[in-house]
Amino acid sequence: MVLSESAEGIQAFLNARKADYVTAVRVVRETNTAILDVSREKVGKTASRGMTSKRQLAHLSSMITKELGLSVVIALRSGRVLTDIEAGLRATLERRHPNEISELVVSFPTTDRAEVLLRTTENVDVARASAVRTAVEEFLRDANFSEVRIEVLESDLPMPNLMVILKTLKVCAPANLDQLSLFLRKSGFQCPDVRWLSAKLDIARKRDWVVRFSTGLYGLTTKGLTAVPVSRRRNSSDIDRILALGRRRTW
Repeated sequence: MVLSESAEGIQAFLNARKADYVTAVRVVRETNTAILDVSREKVGKTASRGMTSKRQLAHLSSMITKELGLSVVIALRSGRVLTDIEAGLRATLERRHPNEISELVVSFPTTDRAEVLLRTTENVDVARASAVRTAVEEFLRDANFSEVRIEVLESDLPMPNLMVILKTLKVCAPANLDQLSLFLRKSGFQCPDVRWLSAKLDIARKRDWVVRFSTGLYGLTTKGLTAVPVSRRRNSSDIDRILALGRRRTW
């Protein structure tokens, strides 16, 4: 993780607005993200002298994004113990998943709740991203957090909507989750993990657009084929499927 020198500029921005409730500033240059550490005890229902609120933090984040062009993540902190827990999590991930994580933010909204935002590097596939998620959850559960929320991000590629997923499945079917994820990436989309993709396909299955075979492979139903727009362009999904099948065939 590479920290940008612009952290000092953000600190000056905060000082000018008397945002002394922000205890530390970090900037991840690769993702253009500012991470603001805020003491949990300083967050109240309303902003007052020496106190802030969720609404004020949201406004501050919006101002930083507008004026400095950085996305903002608020990380709530409370006490040395939680700081040590985050440090332990970082050390565990660096040991078990070296060079697979470019960004990690841990927040503790309450004493029994942990929220984690992490971004994997470009070389991490869906299976490895799921393994990272599992490692984070196991560590925090062992640290006695009863509620753990984890968001895994990849690169800054767009997230595919359901129709994009169906169109991609039309090209590569029959395909399992890993194969479908790979095709989505090759098409310029990100796919957080297998569980996310499986949930999207479950929505399509409920609409009778997708079928899941006993082998774990997915395919489109007749209704699903009808739902995918047909194009006469050279890069249509029908032509893509013919090319994909041709690459699979062994002559």
